[in-house]
Amino acid sequence: MKKTYFIINPKSGHKNYLQVKDTIEKYSKNLHPDSLIRVWEHKEQLEELVNEAKIGNYDIVFAVGGDGTVHCVGKHFIGTDINLGIIPNGSGDGISRHFHIPKNVLKALELIEKGQIIRIDTGLVNEIPFIGFMGTGIDAKVAHMFSSLTHRGLIPYIKLAFSEYIKQKTEKYQITIAGQETFEIEPQILSIANTSQFGNGAYFSPGSSAVDGILQICKLDVVPHTKLPIAIYKIFNATCHQLKEYGRWNFKEVWIERSGDDYGHVDGESIRTGKKFCVKIQEKSLNLLIPTLGLRV
Repeated sequence: MKKTYFIINPKSGHKNYLQVKDTIEKYSKNLHPDSLIRVWEHKEQLEELVNEAKIGNYDIVFAVGGDGTVHCVGKHFIGTDINLGIIPNGSGDGISRHFHIPKNVLKALELIEKGQIIRIDTGLVNEIPFIGFMGTGIDAKVAHMFSSLTHRGLIPYIKLAFSEYIKQKTEKYQITIAGQETFEIEPQILSIANTSQFGNGAYFSPGSSAVDGILQICKLDVVPHTKLPIAIYKIFNATCHQLKEYGRWNFKEVWIERSGDDYGHVDGESIRTGKKFCVKIQEKSLNLLIPTLGLRV
């Protein structure tokens, strides 16, 4: 019988957290009576909840919400032996989708008995950790604006992304990959990938693995309006690497200098990168509960 701790973000997804909480309570009552369920009511409360989870000797600590929730909870367990679980309940759920964690709450809970724990890589940008993606450009601007919306979901996200795309604003970057030469690019989107997708099935680094000790720089130049439908199709069909505007480079550590503003994001959470920043991999740094069956991770 495993001892589990749940941190529920009531602001995630469609704010159906009471239904999710009820499902967790019913499941845990018989199988895991020592479980503790907490609702993350306000920003300052998270540290208190994380500390309670750490000192309680729980087998698995679950982040219940979207990528932002997984980031905010999971970053506290990077470099520890604590196991992180995910109950997906967000707008995009890119991290959980990459690891094939079921969207259905009951099926996600069943991983407690049927799943496996693996040690995954994470990334670090200017000492700020991330699990799935960090980025600048359109996705960073959209993440910044998306965080202030009262109603989230795929449609509002697409509207924000499109409003930024039509501006066709680019930014110059000087990229220095450790052990390689320096080069310059001027894309509309620049992302660093540890996993494969932004969420909602939108793949921006198809084939990326979170257990291979490598991160990817992914860039997309301005796509002509006439090619936009094709580009969108390829992103959702995991074939964006076929676009001539797309580029990708593997690395373990990179230094990036940018010409524009310093908006960035980590797992959808808005940050400021500064004009110069460093990104590096933290290999095998986080324990994560995922399905078995040898699925690619």
